Amino acid sequence: MNATQGTDKRIPPLGRISASSMITGLIIILHLAALRTAPSFPFHRILFIFFFLTMVMIPGDIIFRAFFAKISVFFRILFSFLTGTAVFYLYLIIFAIFRWDIKWIGIFIPLTGFLVLVIRQSIGGGETGSSEYKTPPNVYTPVSVAILMVIIFISITALLIYYEDPILYTGDSQDGIAYIRTVSRSHEAFPSEFLYSNGGEMTRDIRKGLYHAMWGTINLLTGRIDTLPIWPLISITGAIFILLSLYCSCLLLFRSQAIGLLSSLIFLFFYHGGLTGHQLITVAYSFPFGKIFTVIFISALLLYLKTGSIFYLGLLAIASFCGTGTHIGHLLISGFLIFIFAVSASFMRSIKDRSRLWMVNIPAAAAAVIGINLPYLLLRYIRDYAPANILHTHTQGLLHLTERLAVLNPVVFYQSAGSLFIISIAAIFVLWKKSAEDLSLRLLLCGVIATLILVFNPLWVPFLMKKISYLLLRMEFAVPSSIIASVLLVSLWNRTRGISGNISRTGLITGWIFITAVLGSTFYSYPASFTYRDRGEETAYDLNDMYDALNNLIPPGSIIVSDPVTSYSIPAFADQFVICTLDQHSIPNDSTALERILDSREIFQFAGTPGDIAGLMEKYRSEYIVINGRIPDSVQPVFWKPDIESFTRTDSLLSGASGFEKLYSHRSLSIYRLGSDFREKERSATEESEWPRITADQSLLLKESGEEGIYIKDVICRQVVKRGDILELTIEWIAVSGCDPKGYYAYVRFNTQFDKGRLFRKSYGKIYRKILEARDDKRYRFRSGFIPFNGLFPPDKWPIGRVVAEKVAIPIPEDIKAGKYEVAVRLSHRTQYPNYTLSDLFTDDDIYQGVEMGIIVIE
Repeated sequence: MNATQGTDKRIPPLGRISASSMITGLIIILHLAALRTAPSFPFHRILFIFFFLTMVMIPGDIIFRAFFAKISVFFRILFSFLTGTAVFYLYLIIFAIFRWDIKWIGIFIPLTGFLVLVIRQSIGGGETGSSEYKTPPNVYTPVSVAILMVIIFISITALLIYYEDPILYTGDSQDGIAYIRTVSRSHEAFPSEFLYSNGGEMTRDIRKGLYHAMWGTINLLTGRIDTLPIWPLISITGAIFILLSLYCSCLLLFRSQAIGLLSSLIFLFFYHGGLTGHQLITVAYSFPFGKIFTVIFISALLLYLKTGSIFYLGLLAIASFCGTGTHIGHLLISGFLIFIFAVSASFMRSIKDRSRLWMVNIPAAAAAVIGINLPYLLLRYIRDYAPANILHTHTQGLLHLTERLAVLNPVVFYQSAGSLFIISIAAIFVLWKKSAEDLSLRLLLCGVIATLILVFNPLWVPFLMKKISYLLLRMEFAVPSSIIASVLLVSLWNRTRGISGNISRTGLITGWIFITAVLGSTFYSYPASFTYRDRGEETAYDLNDMYDALNNLIPPGSIIVSDPVTSYSIPAFADQFVICTLDQHSIPNDSTALERILDSREIFQFAGTPGDIAGLMEKYRSEYIVINGRIPDSVQPVFWKPDIESFTRTDSLLSGASGFEKLYSHRSLSIYRLGSDFREKERSATEESEWPRITADQSLLLKESGEEGIYIKDVICRQVVKRGDILELTIEWIAVSGCDPKGYYAYVRFNTQFDKGRLFRKSYGKIYRKILEARDDKRYRFRSGFIPFNGLFPPDKWPIGRVVAEKVAIPIPEDIKAGKYEVAVRLSHRTQYPNYTLSDLFTDDDIYQGVEMGIIVIE
């Protein structure tokens, strides 16, 4: 057969349309027709899935296969999603620059796909050659493995459709749902109003990227604004594609079905607790979803450094663009990996042409990442970047070695990275010799080492925390631990069977110990900690009746005054604005975030009047107020929250006030409207008479609380209590001077004596005690934390020189040793991620240690 005959056989004659092209064309036509009928179509989720396919998957498949026709099914699905997302993001940037209505993207993208399809058909099906520099590797997937992967995908889909997101009061879900809902309502890629009415620059959230705009656009095409029904579908999409990206990336890097399959399974069952955590649900959040693209980027970067293939250069660029558009943190990972892999590869003997590495490959990779992301970065920097929120800029999550030197808090990093990262560290020692044969594996191990150096180097961690704050924690995914764990597991298995070597006997034993300990402990916790069952009480679904009332009784766009916890959920379920949101969920640009959170306390002040509440509503131009007494005791925000007593007091106050109209009331939740006829303007004065003044003799006996200006006079409680009981105690606080408004948190800790043997040293007393507790299966210490007066009457509001008595109920655990316990109390400033010192990790005199206030007996 000559070359011409081969070409004729491969390329169909002009005018002959393949069956797949006809089907694709019909789907595009059906899509355009569906845009007109979408609002009347009754099935929201089905319509959303359809538009996801016609806006992302099908256009992505058409465009990708215009260049690479021959590719196996799993790679085709993954790269179609990657390409479709990149095209969608590109259109969103264009529409954002020109401020066009994003609903028209619903026409532009399908027409782009159709145009590419026509061009591809006219030139002969789009097979552009089989050069390794143009065509991706086509790694075979056995039918058995494919069936298993499909079963996993179906199981995840069924699980998340049945269970859905519990929407925890303090989780990130409301934030994402509210923004996507706002995109759908506003028809803007980056809404000019979010959370706050007429907030201007303060409402522009740099954390929300093209990712939210894409889902908001697809939801908009369905003719709906409500985002909650499609939220589980985003989780399902993310969960499936993160597993698929791990599988395909391992095939590209190691040509091993076992490693690819294991990487997906390990991620599913063990990463962040596996099914004992909410990782399958939280993958709908932007940073977890962006891990899909980071995994692709990592494999493409490694293979580009190894082969110099233009295909992998393009793949890493597109993956970086999609990752950055999903969450800016993934751009940090891209730059970090390019630098680390470049430096590491320079010292490897297997890299023969180092000049090409530094003169061609590395500059090309860096230029591709910078060039493809620059338009989006400039757009967001010019339009949306204005960080001024002190809730985001305070120091948190550090381990202070000295006053100036600090590293990332290893406890906080472990909570973020999870136990699989421990396996990655063990793999450095077990697989280092073996990795000499495999450039990809060696560079991945170097990435783990570099990550440890990055987060635990005291010379630059303080500087980095000031610049990128808690994003430093996200670097744990710079090298996916499930990939390292799967390589280690397969290598240990092969070494055990005598198939391959380069792992010492010591390494073999060490590796199996770490694998068994880490994976076994997670499996052991599954029966008691399996997450996907009852939602529990800490869920925003408990306010469903409130959302219905808001949507039915209050006009869209109205401003609602409420507490931070309730306010946080309102924009996710209704089309009203709020005056504050919850703690660090506030927008980085919002310079008034703390002021808003503290202002809203006016609703529940002990000595407040209707005039105080009306003044708050007038300040924020609000006509409506929601008072909520349902928030569970277990929900602990940083600053304050209402309780049932404060709800009852405020509800009674407003019910008897002229000018306030009750619109709704049910189960400790009420909605009021402030009428224009309200005339009471007086404000309350601080009531000090109910708090007794401290005498001069008493002032000499005060004990320090841990916060400047605040002291403790006494702690009053029963002297004998039984395990399992509730201990009621009264803490008498004294403010001797004014203090700053911030998130105050109090700790009451109970300590008893334990056997201090010859090995005990105070310098590692905490570790010694914990080992003893594990051996004896009993605890010798426990603590309870709470916000003083639930934050409604904080230390900065306490009258100077008066005894402020607070009653606290503390449950006594049943797994503690009976005996005498010292009762210690401490007041401190709470941050989302705690800051520690070395003594906090190793000694019992840690950050939670307060002043001893008495002794009780626990039977």
